[in-house]
Amino acid sequence: GILEERKNIVNYFLSYSYGADAALILFDTSNEKTLNGIANWVKIIEDNCRSNVVKLLIATKIDLKEKREVSKKKAMEYCNNYNWCKEIIKTSSKTGEYVEETFLTLAKNLLKRNLQKCKDCGTFFSIKLKFCSFCGEKIKMDVSPI
Repeated sequence: GILEERKNIVNYFLSYSYGADAALILFDTSNEKTLNGIANWVKIIEDNCRSNVVKLLIATKIDLKEKREVSKKKAMEYCNNYNWCKEIIKTSSKTGEYVEETFLTLAKNLLKRNLQKCKDCGTFFSIKLKFCSFCGEKIKMDVSPI
């Protein structure tokens, strides 16, 4: 039945999410049940993915204004439950609205997590390194991430 199907979806997700660097958590603005399911997906992600996985909360189907069941206020209440959620990214697959911006935000967040900027030469390099890979300067403790 439905429970078995849900279990299969979760198992399928787990097999593809192991080692993932990012998780896109989507809800349908025209279906409030999808917003209510966010907590379950966040728990699955936090229990099974890397601790520093980049997570984005994405509102879909923003073109269906007349069918909207999830208000911006209600969505922000969910967002505020999680310290990783600073904003809700809204998109429409039908019109393409904000889709490119979503992936640019994802890329920017991944870079922020993995790169640091050398205070001496301004070059970005892996946060794992202790020396700037461009100028060779030893990284001081006050090196800031992007």
